[in-house]
Amino acid sequence: MSDSPFQSPVLEPTLPETDLLTNVLRVAKYQRWINWACLSYIGLYLANISVINPILVPMTAAVREGRGNPAMLLVLSIGVMVVTVLLLVFGMASTFLLAKQLGGTTIAVILTLLQLVPCVSLIVLLLISRKATSYLKEHHVKVGFMGASEEMVRQQLRASTEQQP
Repeated sequence: MSDSPFQSPVLEPTLPETDLLTNVLRVAKYQRWINWACLSYIGLYLANISVINPILVPMTAAVREGRGNPAMLLVLSIGVMVVTVLLLVFGMASTFLLAKQLGGTTIAVILTLLQLVPCVSLIVLLLISRKATSYLKEHHVKVGFMGASEEMVRQQLRASTEQQP
């Protein structure tokens, strides 16, 4: 910017190039986390239907009748709960970080709290992943099944800035 009072002001970009790169890299990283959380939620739902319930329900009935091992039932139940809570915390943290990056703190808190509702949580993850995909595509980043890698983001942003006059 010139010190001359007679020169017209020049609009500067809202984000310096390094901030844009940092933001796009963060969105790409958080989107990969969201996609992993999505897959783990789906895996947990499928495991619950096909493995956990068919094992724990008969074990519980056997323990009630005095035939089963209550310690084994307790260990399996605690293990399932720990895995579920860890996946929930991972999904909530990923949702908060990506939503904060894309829309601000208020929407991030709302979407994070929606993660506590069982089936709504998966829908929230899918919607926020879709929002991140559109953000990345706006910045000329190709997004694959599990998101965009850091190297891919850097290469594509470099290529898009070289093409622009």
